[in-house]
Amino acid sequence: MARQDEIARFVAGFFTLNGAVLRWVDAGVLEVEVPEALRSRLGVCRKLRLAFSPRAAESGPDQRVEYLTLGHPLLDRLLDEARSRGRTASVILPHGLDRELLEALSTANPFGTRSSRNRSGSAPAAELREGSRPRPEDAPAAWRDLERRLGRLVFRVAGVKPLAARLVFHTQVMFFFRVSFISDEKRERTVSLLIDPYTEEIDRPVDLKAAAPFDLGSGGLEGEPYALHRLYRRACDHLARRLARETGAYQAAVEARLRREERRIEEYYAGLIQERVDPLRKLFRRMAAARVGAELARSWSTGERYRQAFAALQQEADRLGAECEKELALLEREKEQRLREVREKHRARVEITLTQAALVRVPRVEWRLLLSGSVQREVTVLYDLARRRLVGWECESCSGPLGDEVSLCQCRALVCRTCATHCPGCGRAVCRACAPARCHLCGGPVCPACGPECRAGLAGPGGPPAVCAACAAQYCGPCAAALSFLAETTGGERA
Repeated sequence: MARQDEIARFVAGFFTLNGAVLRWVDAGVLEVEVPEALRSRLGVCRKLRLAFSPRAAESGPDQRVEYLTLGHPLLDRLLDEARSRGRTASVILPHGLDRELLEALSTANPFGTRSSRNRSGSAPAAELREGSRPRPEDAPAAWRDLERRLGRLVFRVAGVKPLAARLVFHTQVMFFFRVSFISDEKRERTVSLLIDPYTEEIDRPVDLKAAAPFDLGSGGLEGEPYALHRLYRRACDHLARRLARETGAYQAAVEARLRREERRIEEYYAGLIQERVDPLRKLFRRMAAARVGAELARSWSTGERYRQAFAALQQEADRLGAECEKELALLEREKEQRLREVREKHRARVEITLTQAALVRVPRVEWRLLLSGSVQREVTVLYDLARRRLVGWECESCSGPLGDEVSLCQCRALVCRTCATHCPGCGRAVCRACAPARCHLCGGPVCPACGPECRAGLAGPGGPPAVCAACAAQYCGPCAAALSFLAETTGGERA
């Protein structure tokens, strides 16, 4: 019965995804109106009556009912058609489905109540958290991990008020590629890449053993198929970068084997050429001996005998030379052919095939926070329960990790501690992007509200140089006093 139900679910799902009209009638018979495009591929009529058990097939003797089971030609065609479209899966991670976690999410605030001091350490900047509630004593481990991570966040603003919290499931796409390194030796392996549509970056893989099947229906991924195609291209680009070093090492190993094979072929044919040339060399040595004998002969008969022998050897040398020339040309062509075959055999290439894809629903907790100070802004904090980390937590100035100390700039941008400068005069945060000028002493951003000029009275082409409040207090004040003293002293001497 389990196998029959599995076949029924597969057939119903297949026809539904292909735009067919389905209707279940009494006694477990499925009526299907097959679209024209699908009828031509499957070779069936417009209307089908399908049953998945012998009892259901026998219940309608007045109309033809096909009993679909393993081995039926129609089921085989359906399986072949589905197999040609690739293999996909849809699963959900159960990390966020814990009842205690949901209760803690609705009753507690992981941000706690803390204060933050400004950079000078003189006094608390403001109350950091508002509206916090104590953590339940029976909170699950996932909530304790979440609270420990979010509790490290420090916002350099007047106050932070949680507005709403909810559990969301983001659909990530896992692509499975078969990577084949092909040359004289073939190597294959499978590479899986998990792409997060929220950040469009490669995410850390998770253990899918505890995942459960989950039918996403038509709401699996927003904007598909464009979104799927975009994520696929991102996965291909990342895979190419990941395989660059391995491909280079494989290419170097193939080239080393190719050079060894070429040397072996060269040595082999050099030996064959030597065997073909040796008889001709021996004949030349005999000819040289006959010529010397004829020149040193003491009688005419002896000299004539050596001259006749030389002439015979000359004819033999001409014949062997012609044959040797043909054989050497044939060996040269054969060697070049062998070298071309070996080089083609050792031509390294990489073939990448997309074999599978999976839609993974990843649980995340989303908080909406109201940051209030000299300016206000709503911020979304997204925490991944499966990986125990913040998602998309980046500085809006340098695009680097935002870190645990966050500042709200006057331009309403969230910036890290490296990009933010807190004015000692007014305590406001200023980022590098919105600062009207940079300090001519330290190079840091100048607060637009304070923005004091150099007290030393220096002036450039554009007027007095800008200076931050810290440098103005530390350097410009003593410098101005020194210049004033020198001016008074100089004036007194002149007087």
